[in-house]
Amino acid sequence: GNIEQVDPHLLGRLIGKGGKALRQLKEDTNCRIIVADNGRIWIDGEFDGIVAARDLLNAMSDNAKLTGVDA
Repeated sequence: GNIEQVDPHLLGRLIGKGGKALRQLKEDTNCRIIVADNGRIWIDGEFDGIVAARDLLNAMSDNAKLTGVDA
């Protein structure tokens, strides 16, 4: 597995309404993803899926920062 760190105030944006964005990320990458309140995100699965999940999370985080949208 792999552990990523995001700003805790962006977690709501990354998880999505009712967990929709997180659920979609799990389906798209075929990975298990566990999000902690402190902003740490654990990703487990095949190497390609982990890399894809990490890249998507980073893109989502960067986009949230650029648009200034918080949880």
